Amino acid sequence: AWLVLLLMPGIAAAGLIAINAFLLYQASRVNAPHHTPATWTTLARTVLGESWAVFYFFFLQEPWVQPPTIAPANPAQLTPSALGEITRNTPPLAVVLVHGYCCNHGVWSAIQPALTQQGHAVLAIDLEPLFTSIDHYADPIEAAVEALIEHTGHSQVWLVGHSMGGLAIRAWARAHGHARAAGIVTLGTPHSGTQISNHNPRKNSKQMAYRSEWLTQLAQTESSALRQKMHIALTLQDTIVFPQHEQVLPGAATTTFTGIGHVQLCGSPQVMGWLSQTLAHRLV
Repeated sequence: AWLVLLLMPGIAAAGLIAINAFLLYQASRVNAPHHTPATWTTLARTVLGESWAVFYFFFLQEPWVQPPTIAPANPAQLTPSALGEITRNTPPLAVVLVHGYCCNHGVWSAIQPALTQQGHAVLAIDLEPLFTSIDHYADPIEAAVEALIEHTGHSQVWLVGHSMGGLAIRAWARAHGHARAAGIVTLGTPHSGTQISNHNPRKNSKQMAYRSEWLTQLAQTESSALRQKMHIALTLQDTIVFPQHEQVLPGAATTTFTGIGHVQLCGSPQVMGWLSQTLAHRLV
């Protein structure tokens, strides 16, 4: 028994690595005709990085989260450069963080404190219940937008979504309009659906299936004005959302990363740097 207990961490780590290696292999096969094959070094770095991200967020962060609350910036914790920006400009806009499928707001445990340190008021919400129509999540996002507008006095906020969270934000814009969105950022979102979801019977999974009717109808309702507010981040080594070459939207800005996995998008310093620059573009 003691031997099994001692071996369990190693077995779990090996299992995560094997699963992510298999998923990356499947995704690479689908993406192969449209992308230059990644080097073995890049693939290995992605598998190891994604395995650690899955373990960190799903086992060390998400099970222990407290109820979502607005995290205001604490001036005593701001970096000198951030304080300088806040002094010279209007304070940065607030940010709504929207997690993806089968997650909770613990997936933002790396990004949320970084944003508050830069002067943003942040509210990372939970999407409940887990298995329902993505349209159902429009109202919780609306409540978060209203709460941050009241908290800050600004008329607009930024909305950032990971994976399914990006679709939930688009569903919010369809239901409530996008006038109060200064901008929308999506990280690894299946805008055209993902083949990994094709046989999952859950309502929101079926909506995220590759080229689903729900996604087609959602795209047909969107204006060019909304798309101009959108910033899409992709990673060519996404192990959950593929084919990657179709996860773009006409009129929306797209940035492509490499050597980063799907969950890893929520903790990568490279992505965090890009996100910080993106959120700094519009102040009111």
